[in-house]
Amino acid sequence: DASVWTGGDEANWLGWLRIVEDELERVETYERFAEEVKAEGFTDAVVLGMGGSSLGPEVIAATYGHREGYPRLRILDSTDPDEVRAIERSVEALLFIGAPLAVVGMILSPGLIRLLGSAEFVAAGGLTLGLLFVAVAVTFLTAALSQALFAAHDQVFLLRLNVLNLLGNIVLNLVLIPHYGAAGAGISLAVSELIGLVVAGWRLTRRSPYRTPWRFGLHLCVPLAASSATCLVLSDLPVLVTGAAAATVYLAANLIVGPVHLKSVKAMLTQRDPAPAGEPGTEGNAS
Repeated sequence: DASVWTGGDEANWLGWLRIVEDELERVETYERFAEEVKAEGFTDAVVLGMGGSSLGPEVIAATYGHREGYPRLRILDSTDPDEVRAIERSVEALLFIGAPLAVVGMILSPGLIRLLGSAEFVAAGGLTLGLLFVAVAVTFLTAALSQALFAAHDQVFLLRLNVLNLLGNIVLNLVLIPHYGAAGAGISLAVSELIGLVVAGWRLTRRSPYRTPWRFGLHLCVPLAASSATCLVLSDLPVLVTGAAAATVYLAANLIVGPVHLKSVKAMLTQRDPAPAGEPGTEGNAS
């Protein structure tokens, strides 16, 4: 009843209330069209939509499946470019934090074990702790991509990925722990997290305009190299002092050569794009 609202154009928007009755009257027309499509040899049909207009057909396609000889239904869910860029900024921010955690953490892990425990645990314990640093850093990135996949209505794939990744981690633990002990568990965790990251990133590029920020990652190698060199040069100092110096060098190198300049930090904090490519203080579009 359009009069429930303003009594204006709402009458043109309520056709869905009789959609079942109306569509049943057109069954023969749809059947003829389906046979024509089959006869023409079409292999795929693509629905382009956003939100319910794509999620609804996707649910129907998953429910009824594919009939042999007829086109396979593909769903392309369009995404707001600003939201995609927000995902990329999140990945860049987490990469900015996680990369030094993995690299510097791996270098300093023997010193941290020596600080917290006895020297006899340094050899095995240092490697294990270093692998845990790597796994935690990768988990940061995987979590951001997983949230993006969830927002892209790809929950089923995400669930399957998590289950397979868990099973793979269990198998690796069973194979490696008997030979390498705690280090084997660290290797298993790091490898499974890396696989999850690669697969989640690949899937997201197929489901949205998101592109892995390779340029940002390569540019980050400069401050990473500087902080790593700091760790090696100051290795005779207490590990906490060395870590603080490495963090300072990492931040300073970013502010000087990038990729995270002061404008980029402000953009990450305010969820806005930094200045266009070519202007000082920005990496531009890292895609």
